[in-house]
Amino acid sequence: MTISIFLEIILIVLALIILRTKNLLKSIILLGVFSLIISLLYFIFHAPDVALAEAAIGSAISTFLFVIAIEKQKEFLVISHIHTDFLHIGEDGAASGDGYHLLKEFCNHLGLKLKVDFREGGDIKGILRDRNIDLIIDRDAKSKKYLLKAKKSSLITQQLISITQAHSHIRVIALEDRETDE
Repeated sequence: MTISIFLEIILIVLALIILRTKNLLKSIILLGVFSLIISLLYFIFHAPDVALAEAAIGSAISTFLFVIAIEKQKEFLVISHIHTDFLHIGEDGAASGDGYHLLKEFCNHLGLKLKVDFREGGDIKGILRDRNIDLIIDRDAKSKKYLLKAKKSSLITQQLISITQAHSHIRVIALEDRETDE
């Protein structure tokens, strides 16, 4: 068996493994290996320029960009406009409160890293659309309910709605991507 046939068989097996892998990071790394084997095949078939481009772009740059994108996805960014027992951010930057613990448990369940940022009031127009913000926490002055504003298009929002239904003092508002507040 020649080396090219052996590498082609490895490619087929790798492709099947990539398709069946549930872990995105493992899939991306395997895809990078897949690309390296293809670049080796290009070199064997006397196309060193294509092999070099495939190795540089296919396995190095693409893999790097995918890994960065996946790591960025693992963050759940919350902007809060309130300082109460529900969610409090201390001077050291550490968050606490019932709302924080609820969100922390929610993020742990989903395998996300919770990041809370406090901002004084201000204009939030377009904040969900223009930034990678997943949730905005406000408080309704009349009902005293905590308002959790999130993108309607996010699957996470639906899970947050189901988790917070048991809490009468919390209301999740699913906003259209172009909306910012009620």
